[in-house]
This record gives sequence, C-alpha cells and structure tokens, in this order.
Amino acid sequence: MSSTVRVTFEPEGKSVEVDEGSPLHEAARFAEVGLENPCGGLGICGKCKVEYVRGLPEPTQDEMRLLTKHEVSGRTRLSCRQKVQGETVIFVPEGSRSLVQQILCGGEQRDVTLSPGIRKVSVTVPKPALTDQRSDADRLLSVLNLPEARFDFETLRILPTVLRQQDFSVTVVLVDNTIIALEPGDTTTRKYGIAFDIGTTTVVGYLMDLNNGIELSSASALNGQIPYGDDLIARLNHCIEKPNGQRELHRAIVKVVNALLKEACESVGVNPEHVYALTAVGNTCMSHLFLNIDPKPLAYAPYVPAVKHSVQITARQLGLKICPAAPVWVLPNIGSYVGADTVAVLLAHMWEGDGKEETCMAVDIGTNGEVVLHHKGKWLGCSAAAGPAFEGAGILCGMRGAPGAVSYVKVNEHVAYTTVDGKPPRGICGSGLIDAVAQMLDAGLITTTGRIKDRSQLNGVSSAVKERLVEVEGSRPHFVLVPQEESATGEAIFLTQKDIGHLQLAKGSIHAAMETLMNTAGVKPEDISTLYLAGGFGNYLRVESAARIGLFPPIPLDRIRPVGNAAGVGSKLALLSSEERCRAEEIAGRVEHVELALNPDYFNNFTEASLFPEG
Repeated sequence: MSSTVRVTFEPEGKSVEVDEGSPLHEAARFAEVGLENPCGGLGICGKCKVEYVRGLPEPTQDEMRLLTKHEVSGRTRLSCRQKVQGETVIFVPEGSRSLVQQILCGGEQRDVTLSPGIRKVSVTVPKPALTDQRSDADRLLSVLNLPEARFDFETLRILPTVLRQQDFSVTVVLVDNTIIALEPGDTTTRKYGIAFDIGTTTVVGYLMDLNNGIELSSASALNGQIPYGDDLIARLNHCIEKPNGQRELHRAIVKVVNALLKEACESVGVNPEHVYALTAVGNTCMSHLFLNIDPKPLAYAPYVPAVKHSVQITARQLGLKICPAAPVWVLPNIGSYVGADTVAVLLAHMWEGDGKEETCMAVDIGTNGEVVLHHKGKWLGCSAAAGPAFEGAGILCGMRGAPGAVSYVKVNEHVAYTTVDGKPPRGICGSGLIDAVAQMLDAGLITTTGRIKDRSQLNGVSSAVKERLVEVEGSRPHFVLVPQEESATGEAIFLTQKDIGHLQLAKGSIHAAMETLMNTAGVKPEDISTLYLAGGFGNYLRVESAARIGLFPPIPLDRIRPVGNAAGVGSKLALLSSEERCRAEEIAGRVEHVELALNPDYFNNFTEASLFPEG
C-alpha cells in the first residue's frame, strides 16, 4: 500500500494529501488550484510551469525540451511531468494560473410563441370526510379534471403533507400530464426554467421566467472539465485511460451547472425549487458527458455516438439542484462531432422550414469548427478539427481571452496593441493572433507561405518595426508584440514561426471545410447571402483580419454577420417552446452530415487554404 504525503501550493497555502507517486497536476486539481493544462497532461504544451520551494526533482526529458536552460537549472518544472515524492511545497506563478476568460452570454434574439409545456394550476381540494373517503390523489385529480394524470412518485409521497399545510389549498405543477411538484397555497406567479449552453471551454446559463418568456439573469464560468484537458480529444483520452474517467468528467460538468444555477437564482431572489425545466445544448461529446453516457466510441473510427436524438430525463437523475422531477431536455445531435449546439445555432438563425430559399451558412469556430450550409432546401453539415490555436493554446505566448490577453494589434510605423479589459499584457488570445498575423501580412513581414522574413528582406518597413524581429539561433526570427518591460509577466510576448504554422493549419481546416460543403452543393462564395459567425470567438475577432488571413472563402464582408452566443439563444428558444423542441429534432434529422475524413475534396482544399492570400 502506498503512503500518503502532503503537497502545499503557494501563495494560497492550500494543502492536499495524495498517494506518493501521484502526478503533480492531479494533486493541484484535488487542491482546486487552477493550473493551465491545455494538452490534458500529455507534456506537449509547456503551459503548466510551477516552481519547487521544497522537494525539487530532476528534470525529465520533456522538461529539457520544453523549458529554457535557465528554468531547468533553477526550480521550474512542469506539473504534468512530475510525480509527488515526499513532502512537497509548490509555488504557482501567475503565468501558469487558469484565468476566467471573457465569456460571451448575449446573442441575437427572435420572437417565439410561449409554450414551455410547464403548467402551474392553483386548486382547492375537497377535504376528506366519512362521507368522502376517496384517496388524496383521487380527490386532487378530480379537481384537476385530469383522470389520466400520473404522479412523480416522490411527489406522491409528500401529497398528504402538502395538502394539509394550507387547508387543502395547493398549486400543482405539471409537465404534460405528469404532476412533478406540489406547493402549498397559490404559487402560480413563480414559474421558472433555465437554459444552458455547455461549451468545451465555457458554460453559460440563462434563467427564464416561463410565465412571460423574459430572461431574468445569466451566469457563466469555465467548464470544470478543463483541468482534464482543453480539448475533446484529451477528455476522451481521460475516459479511455482512467477507470473512473467518465464519471469524473460527468461530475465536473454537473458541479459547474449547479454552481451557475445557484448564482443565477440568487442574483434575482428565485428559489431553485421553483425552476421546473432545464434545456442543455453542447457538442456531441459534451452532451454525452453531461448525461453520463459513454463517449469513448467517439474517439475511434467510425466515430459513432451512443445517441443522436434528443433526451429527456429528470433533474433528480442528474443530481441537478432544481425541482427534483423537473424535465431536463438535451437537444439532439447531428453527427459525431456536429452536436446539439449546432442544432441550437440553426434553430436561432437559419431554420425556417421547407420554405427557406436563402443560400446561407453558419460557422462556429473553436477547437472544432462546425459548419452548416443551406442551399435550395438542402442542408449540409460538417465538423473540422482546427486544433487549439483559436483558444490561444499551442501558441508559445498564447492564452485564453482573459483579462490581459492581447486582443487587437496594429502594425504601421510602430506596433500598437490593446488587451482584454485594458489589463497589462500577459499573452495573446485567438482574436489577437489573427489580428497580429493579418497586420504582419499587410506590413510585408510574412510571405503567403507563412514564412517570417529576415530583417534584410524587408523594404519600406520602419526601423521600429524591424527591431521587433529578433533573430533566434537555429530558427526563424520571432516577432515581438509586447516588449519585456511592458509585459505583466516580465517576459516578452512574441510570435514564432511555429505559432504561425499552427494558425495556418487551424484556419486552413475551417476554410477547407466551408469550401468542401460549398463545392458539394455547387455554391460559389458570391452566392452566400449571409454567413453567420456564432460563438464568442466569432463575435470578438475582427472580420477584416479573418478575411485577410483567409479564414473564410472570399465571401463579401458585408454578408458576414456575427450573432453572438447563438447556441445559447437556441437553448432558450427550446426552453420556452415545445414547438421549438420539436423543430430541433426536425433540424437534426434534415442536416446531412458530411464526413470530411472520407472526402478527398477536403484534403485538396486544405493544402491551398493553409496558405495566406495575396494582399
């Protein structure tokens, strides 16, 4: 039996007892110390740097490769490469801490007929008597005039108590013909639901008044699964490699959802027990993990999900802290990597039934890019693996869109930048990366193949900009965006040749996916009347910069329309209307899933799309 040892994380002073030999990054997770871990502990990103105060181990081969000589000779190590050996004290520097990123909650709304399928009825039930010895249940059902109605069993258990609390005056809560709750007195004015968008990186919840369809509050947070890896592949690997991995990830997302439920309700004084319905959307993997359904087949060809249709269960079954018998509606998926979040985007902005004539396209850009095209009544959808560059991961100085992330860059006679919330710069996020590369292309610092030029190759470039190109032994020059003295971390923020290569692969994949669907449908860029950019990344990037690097086919810029958190809007629509939930099922059945891995057109498009367009 292994002995347990204590690990202390500074500067918080948090301590945790773990088995000797446990991975250090797991100890940090148990102690609830937020460490950046984009690669899920695979030892390829180098973002989880920590400093040993006590118990310094020898560096591993991965650390020798990913850390500088100065860091290795000092006390810096990677938490994912080290195991706990003896009593250990760790200092977590600012640059390694997980930060709450800028989370987009809003999105363009559309009108919907209010029909949530939740009813509250206030009744007075006849009192029992020697002349009326019907059961409490029979007397209640007779007043409701719903003889076919049935009780949620836990609600039936409390029926006698609730009826007698206010002299047989009671409010009945029904979903269709099922009585899911009983409340003493008249509580019909208090009827709420909550809609969730469960993203790979962020989770957003919207508390809605089901009596009038008004949004009362919203709450958002990072997905609690991030410590297990930033992307879906890392989380699927966790499920495969760890005996309890699936349950750990399920518990992590339920914990976040419950925390947001509590926050959204407390902010407007709503009792969570008066929340009678919940809708959830997410990609196919997130939907499976939220429902605690085995997602592992998604990791292997032919990438078959356990379920594609919508799922309805109760809050009690998931451990959600609202009305226990409240229905939880998880919208349907389209394919293995085109999920309910894409269905929600279409529900919010593109679905108008068989009469739709507009040729339009929607794209949600992230680690995976989901693309859907509509043309002449035909719907095509696909998912393109873009990698983590758009999230700031895989980029040497990259970070999420949190305070201090460089988000806007201008290169002319000098280099100017702005950061999220105006905080001192700590790194560069995805929108800033696209902006910076677009500006470097316009300034002639990069070729169309993505190669960073040497100073000697530059013409018409100011000396101030030339000085930002720093020669690196054995590599192409680095381009310094933020000098060391201006950085919050005391280290310069720069772009490397490898960073630009990662961006080329990511943008090439999205562009090629869009082009493949267009070619399949016989559509040209000028035929697209509207390109909907969904999600936080699409909302924050500059469309001009995205077009400059060739993120999209050459669709006219005035036809590109950022629509905010469209998945969240679709989730709200499904909460407010049973008709919209039926429509979501119809959408999932109508969109033809195009598997890019089997499509030679995609690979042909990808090669060309990875290049930058001429200026």
